[in-house]
Amino acid sequence: MKSTVASATLLVVFAIFLVSHAEDSTSDDGSTEGSEEHEVNFCKNETTDQKRNETLVCVLNEDDEDARRLQTYMKSSGTNHTEIANLICNNTNKLNAEILKSENKSITDNDEPDLYNLFLKCEAYNLTFLRQIPHNLV
Repeated sequence: MKSTVASATLLVVFAIFLVSHAEDSTSDDGSTEGSEEHEVNFCKNETTDQKRNETLVCVLNEDDEDARRLQTYMKSSGTNHTEIANLICNNTNKLNAEILKSENKSITDNDEPDLYNLFLKCEAYNLTFLRQIPHNLV
């Protein structure tokens, strides 16, 4: 039950992060500013439920205030990993509002959880980990 709640919480936070960071970072000449932009794969159709769960668990295990907020919301609401993933991918605003409500805050407080970088970090970690496993064991 705890891992389900943690996974659900992670998905919610990720959705919130994706919606809150949907910014256009291209310059006037059409090039991307700074280093190469990384895209989160969590909500892509080709991402399996297992990969989503692994990423969500990773995010929930991060030593980060927003990850803890998602964990707390999942525990208090009884929301599971699948429900959190659904909210992250399909209704981030609702997830953010629910997390804030559980903290007795309002969306107008501008204190939504920001999980985007945590999701990028966990996806990169999972990819790196898989590359280190000998091919005959995968």
